[in-house]
Amino acid sequence: FILSQLKLFLRNMKEYLRLLVLLKPYKALLLLSFVLIILFSITNALSIYLSIPLLKTLFTSSQTDLSLMPSANFFDKLRNHLDTYIFSGNDKYDSLIKVCVLLLSTYILKNIFLFSQSILTQYVEKKLLTDLRRKLYHKFNSLSLRYFNDRKSGDIISRFITDVNSIQNTVYVTFTD
Repeated sequence: FILSQLKLFLRNMKEYLRLLVLLKPYKALLLLSFVLIILFSITNALSIYLSIPLLKTLFTSSQTDLSLMPSANFFDKLRNHLDTYIFSGNDKYDSLIKVCVLLLSTYILKNIFLFSQSILTQYVEKKLLTDLRRKLYHKFNSLSLRYFNDRKSGDIISRFITDVNSIQNTVYVTFTD
């Protein structure tokens, strides 16, 4: 049982590596897509964090002294710096405007990163499938007439369409997850 599972895994890995070879021309675009998804994650976390100063501005009557809070790591220093910027004025209205502008800009950036990453991965996916279909077309054109004579044309077309759609689904799931 274990040996059959290992053989299945190695066969699937071999097919996956063949797919990675097809993705090689798009390495730079995939790297950019990866960077965009990281930027999306950062801005998503920042947009969630910025709701804290918003609620603090709306529902507390006095500002806390932020200089007394310890800053052990990078994130604590960033939080202290952000809170100092937001609550630097004495007016709650100014703090509220700063938080709202930061929230709005963070949400806009977050959605720009997500949209750009989505467009980029769809572009790579479509180009990959176009290249694959072109290679299959050239392969079919190079086959002998005997190959087509021995097989039904419906089977050949079905195989062509089904295999490409299967690869398309694999690429889509890989890129979106």
